[in-house]
Formats: sequence, C-alpha cells, structure tokens
Amino acid sequence: MPWKFTKECSLKTLNLYANQLTGKIPMSLKHCKRLQVLDLGDNQINGEIPEVIGDLKLLEVLNLSANNLIGEIPLSLSKLTLLESLDLSKNKLIGEIPTKLLSLTFLSVLNFSYNRLEGKIPIGNQFSTFSNDSYKGNIGLCGFPLSKKCDDVEDHLSSGAQRESILSDPGSPFSWKFALVGYGCGAPVGVAIGYILFWRTKRCTEWIEQSFKAKQRQKNEQNRRRRRRRMF
Repeated sequence: MPWKFTKECSLKTLNLYANQLTGKIPMSLKHCKRLQVLDLGDNQINGEIPEVIGDLKLLEVLNLSANNLIGEIPLSLSKLTLLESLDLSKNKLIGEIPTKLLSLTFLSVLNFSYNRLEGKIPIGNQFSTFSNDSYKGNIGLCGFPLSKKCDDVEDHLSSGAQRESILSDPGSPFSWKFALVGYGCGAPVGVAIGYILFWRTKRCTEWIEQSFKAKQRQKNEQNRRRRRRRMF
C-alpha cells in the first residue's frame, strides 16, 4: 500500500476490498482518527498488523481477512472498544488470542479462522457467544467452543491459583465475604465440636474416677477380709 495518510485525514470509511493490494499496512493510517470502517480484505497485503490500528478508537468494522499477514495479534486491538466486527481470517497469524480482547464487548462478528493460532481460546463476554466457525483451521487452538479440550491439569491449576489469588487479595470483596461466611459457619461448628469433646472428656474422666474408686473399694474389702481371717 503506497499511500501516506496525513494528519488532515478525515476518512470515516476506507473500503479497498479485493483490489489486489500489496505491501504493508502503512503506519500513517494512525492519522485517520475518524475511521469507523476499515476493510482491506481479500488482497495480498503482507507484514504484521501494526499496533497503530489500536489508535483508531472509533472503528466499528475491521476486516483484514484473506491476506498474507504474519506475526501475532497486537494487544492494541483491545483499545477498539466500539468494534462490532473483527475479521482476521485466512492469514498466517501466530501465537495466542490475547485475553485483553475480552474488552471488546460490542462484538457481534468475530473470525480468526484459518491462521496458525494456538493456545486456549479466551472465555468471557462476547467470546462466549461465538461458534467454532470463528476459530476453525487453527490446529493449535483449544477450549470452548472447539471440541479439542485444553490440558485439564493446567485448567485445574489455573482455576485453583485464580481462586487463591482472589481470596488472598485484601482488596477483593470475595476475601472478606468468604472470611465472614467461614467464620459464621465455622464458629457454630467449632462450638459444637468443643461442646461434644468437653462432655466426652468429662464423661471419660468421671468413668475413670468411678472405676478407680470401685477398684479401691474392692481392695479395701479384700484387706478387711484378710485381717479377719488372721484374727481367727
């Protein structure tokens, strides 16, 4: 793409779909702050997705599908909080799908299919509403909604560590709530157990004392009998 966009760029829609464009996405695109639609799909654009696209915060549609884009999905895309449609399919993108993209809560269309992505698909917000068609063709991806499950051990450790982190965080509302619940439930239980142990211990002590006294009386009685026999 040979164009250079200036600071005076006032474009709201840039649709260059299927124009046999080559080269890289120009960094000067960052000047087009008013862009709402950017469609560069079905071309021969190469290189990485530039971080500056994250500066186009009014974008509602971003289509970079069917190109020769490489590299990882930039974290800056999480800044596009008004984005409703994101299509990065049929490229050569690698790495994991950034969990920060969960902040794109207006997404109604999502397509990451036929890349070289890997790792666990983020779960939450809009990502929980998309079908496996959004991710097919990435043999390294796993997790919902794909049938390929991620390592259960890692999931268990991750969730366990997450729960521990939440509970140990002093600022977390869950920490003091769970503490109160634990205290509220634990206190009566503790009292009940203590009560039971107390009475068991007391009964045991009484039984020992009674047994000792009975034995002592038996010995005294035997001694009296022996003395009487000696006397006669």
